[in-house]
Amino acid sequence: MHMTKFNLAPIWFEEKLASGSAAAAVQMDGFTTQITVNGFGRAAKAYIMYQKSGTSTIRGLNSSNPEKNSLSVIINSTELSKTSVSTLILAGSLQHAWLHREGYRHPTGKYTSYMAGESSMCLMRSNKDKSPSTHDNSYTKWLD
Repeated sequence: MHMTKFNLAPIWFEEKLASGSAAAAVQMDGFTTQITVNGFGRAAKAYIMYQKSGTSTIRGLNSSNPEKNSLSVIINSTELSKTSVSTLILAGSLQHAWLHREGYRHPTGKYTSYMAGESSMCLMRSNKDKSPSTHDNSYTKWLD
């Protein structure tokens, strides 16, 4: 599978995306679908599973159909209990997990220029522009 096709789109999306704005619209439509089908019981029951250690804070296993997949996530309770972790970091980590559940992919350890990474980092920055003085790994260490 060639991953560059999926930089901005989930694996189920077939059309070409002309801009970041169009990509954000697809992502929000898919996310809205996920919330709707989960809220009305048309998806499998969602679970929050816990692990005591690992490299991620909140992780979502890959899936590919927002109309059928649950919003289940795996929470690293050790990382979650750190008081130094802001709610924005946790929100971005949860969003990233749900993007994996929605059908977004990126190569292992590569987040920059992939929708699943960039949109989550943007949320973690409180929707502010990137700063040259803050490296992406300040955010990406909380993903996957």
